[in-house]
Amino acid sequence: MDEHEQWVSEWGPQPSKDDEFIEANLNSGAGADLAAAFKGTTYQVMLVANKFQTGFDQPLLSAMYVDKKLSGVTAVQTLSRLNRTHRTASGERKHTTFVLDFVNTPEDIRAAFEPYFTGAALETETDPYVVVHLATKLAQAGIYTPDQVRKVAELWVTRKGSNALSEAISPAKHDFARRYAAALEADDTIALNTLDLFRKDVATYVRLYDFMSQIVDYGDPDIEMLSIFLRLLDRVAADTAWAADVDLSDVVLVGVTHTKKDAVDISLSGAGQLTGISGAGTGARKTRNT
Repeated sequence: MDEHEQWVSEWGPQPSKDDEFIEANLNSGAGADLAAAFKGTTYQVMLVANKFQTGFDQPLLSAMYVDKKLSGVTAVQTLSRLNRTHRTASGERKHTTFVLDFVNTPEDIRAAFEPYFTGAALETETDPYVVVHLATKLAQAGIYTPDQVRKVAELWVTRKGSNALSEAISPAKHDFARRYAAALEADDTIALNTLDLFRKDVATYVRLYDFMSQIVDYGDPDIEMLSIFLRLLDRVAADTAWAADVDLSDVVLVGVTHTKKDAVDISLSGAGQLTGISGAGTGARKTRNT
């Protein structure tokens, strides 16, 4: 796991240092470079959440089991981790790759890959200042302060550990939680809309900055620090953070049935049109099911 995955936050008391679910504890002996750990014989399987969807170059990776919804560029980035060629010292080539997908349909994957197959072109330009505009909108919500952003970013860069990060992000986390709980209690639809859009905008900022900063030098450390802060806030303000824990301690797996279905051809035509990014933070809140 990378630095983003090392920090595990919870709504409640933090675990002790010995019980923390971090890379060093869960991968004893693997070293800092998990991609390099594949070169040995000890580690041959990696379990991840959002890990290595980009920037993971390990040619030995040849099989993937998917149990989460993938769409658009996320599907392309994730499945493309398998497409590295490899030749062993004895000259043997990696001939095939394998994906077992428990969630997505062939139509989902075809739609995701189609725009990038061949001949893809941008229909519109991408506005590099969308990130700046979204940062301004998020600040106006009053969930966090500039001092909190700088403190979290400093702790992250200096690698002070998950406990320090958890403490630093907690004021914003609890303020968001308090507002959300009050809105639910009062059945305040307007407040819920505002908070849900804030949560959506947080995730959007992180994705946009990761993409845009690869090609645009903003020259503004505040934008970079905000991306660090919001990456952590996104985890404690996400929908999943509000879900009740499910006790599976008495669940026993008694069997698995594997049924082979007919093969499906998802051949791509390659006539994709990509839309540039011209705005963000303008989405509407989805209606909640009760």
